[in-house]
Amino acid sequence: MVWPGGFGLYIHWPFCVSKCPYCDFNSHVADAVDHDRWRAALIAELRHYAAQTTGRRLDSIFFGGGTPSLMDPATTKALIELAQSLWTAADDLEITLEANPGTIDAGSSLLTMNNCGFWAGLMMRRRRGAVLRQHVSLSTGSVST
Repeated sequence: MVWPGGFGLYIHWPFCVSKCPYCDFNSHVADAVDHDRWRAALIAELRHYAAQTTGRRLDSIFFGGGTPSLMDPATTKALIELAQSLWTAADDLEITLEANPGTIDAGSSLLTMNNCGFWAGLMMRRRRGAVLRQHVSLSTGSVST
């Protein structure tokens, strides 16, 4: 049985290229990250909570941080696929990954999401709170507002 009403999954990636002066989040600058160890820990965490939340519908996955676009794309893919296998995914499952525009390239986690069949977009936030939303073609790198 799937319970009425879904839930959102938050996955935290605490690493950044630099610590922004306005950031109060659990984030850290690291010279090196053991991506395999972090992937294994995040997978174990998902399995742990899935065992406690059987029958729930997964409506959204949010990768926050830190700078989750620094996450190894293989980790992003593994977590998305595992979450979809552990819970009943909504037909309109929404996946969001925070990104620093300077960390997006051909090998980024956003491209991995696109290759997993998800539409990828980019939302950049200015320090004064203004928001610019852009559609990004990850295959060509072109941007339209």
